[in-house]
Amino acid sequence: MVFLAIIGFIVINYADKDKDLYKIAFIVIVLFGLLFVFLSPFNAATDEPEHLVRAEITSQNIVFPKYDEENGGFLTIESVTTVPRNLNVFETDWDTQKINLTPTYYDSAFLQNPFYGYIAPAIGLTLAKLLDLNQVWLLWMGRFFNLLLYGSICAIAIKKSPVMKMPMFVVACLPLAVELGASLNMDALTLSLSLLCIAYFFKMYKSKDKSVTKKNILTFFILVLIVALTKVTLGALALLILAVPISNFKHRKYIYLSIIGIFALLGILLAWNNFYGINSLYHSWRGTRFVERGVNPQGQLDYLLHNPQGIQTLLGVGLQIPSVISELNRIYTFFPSFNILSWIYAVFFLIFSLFYPIKEKFTNKSKIISFIVCFGIFVGTYFIQFLTWAPLGTTNLGDCGISTRYFVPFFSLIPLMLNINININKKNINIENLDKSVITCVIIFLGGLVVYVASLAY
Repeated sequence: MVFLAIIGFIVINYADKDKDLYKIAFIVIVLFGLLFVFLSPFNAATDEPEHLVRAEITSQNIVFPKYDEENGGFLTIESVTTVPRNLNVFETDWDTQKINLTPTYYDSAFLQNPFYGYIAPAIGLTLAKLLDLNQVWLLWMGRFFNLLLYGSICAIAIKKSPVMKMPMFVVACLPLAVELGASLNMDALTLSLSLLCIAYFFKMYKSKDKSVTKKNILTFFILVLIVALTKVTLGALALLILAVPISNFKHRKYIYLSIIGIFALLGILLAWNNFYGINSLYHSWRGTRFVERGVNPQGQLDYLLHNPQGIQTLLGVGLQIPSVISELNRIYTFFPSFNILSWIYAVFFLIFSLFYPIKEKFTNKSKIISFIVCFGIFVGTYFIQFLTWAPLGTTNLGDCGISTRYFVPFFSLIPLMLNINININKKNINIENLDKSVITCVIIFLGGLVVYVASLAY
């Protein structure tokens, strides 16, 4: 608690002297992230054992891991396959042993994920090997470098965005997001790059007349593609370019170029998913699970087309929102979510989204397109998981294996859609004190999750 108080004092004191919110974001993310790096039990974060193996394979300069049919897995080293899951340093001696480089095979290594999602943790693992540290540092160094990457990209996004800096700060410092950033989960890159995509959209939205060039459009689509290859439904972020005022494009015809870009991106993602992504899932423990549970994407699609019950099931996707909110602080696979903190945070974020005095006014068109993006990601995620994860013919969307972290990428668009644009001057609002209050709330929520983690794991 003393350490948390010190962090809070440093951040609030810094916020009083420096108006650069991106620096405050980086400090908050890294300081609290370090607590998660070392406090989180071994391999406790979502899918962390498999992410650790993939990061180790990447540290060997292997871009596309090769599945060995004869040995039933991917070639890696002994140390990353023997991590005692969900234990801490006081419950095992694994952390005191030297790194074991003996070649061995592991059945899963996220073959479907792009290699660049593991470059940062792979650097950490490489350093741990070169320095001949104990094997626990493979985990800790990988987490630390993933945290640095997450914090850096979020800080860049906040710095480069000309508007909505405080909403982006709040989302970047979401407790769930910071914990993911401090794990080996590739979603750390997904969340931070999504924030960068939205920041680039804001940059184009607020640019001067006739200033958005083909280079800007291409850069935006490349960013979206990089993100969408990690989570295909995030390709919906490309639709944000349609919210950019037509007068901002250097040539009016560039809006048509943007539309072509959207369809091109869709084609690339469909090709990636159909010819690589889905097939790669079977080279892991998921293949066995699919057989056991009767998962069949083509059969599920036929079921939807010929059975009204299937459509009715999908139409109930809105009823899943309470469960999504309850999981806002579910950071570990085998530990319960802190439901009370999740709901309190949800109320805080809703009030913030509605009433925080955002100076910039967005058009109704931009709000509608933002809603379409959020709706597309939410419903699209359930639809894809329904096809590729849920048992054939299920009537329960809970079988889709949905996690709240899938939706965090669009959270920074929620204030844009909901904010009632309070006039700061008329209401005599002291924006500096209000910003301090928001930062304080963010720190309190992060501190609450840290205390919860400590109580669970120790």
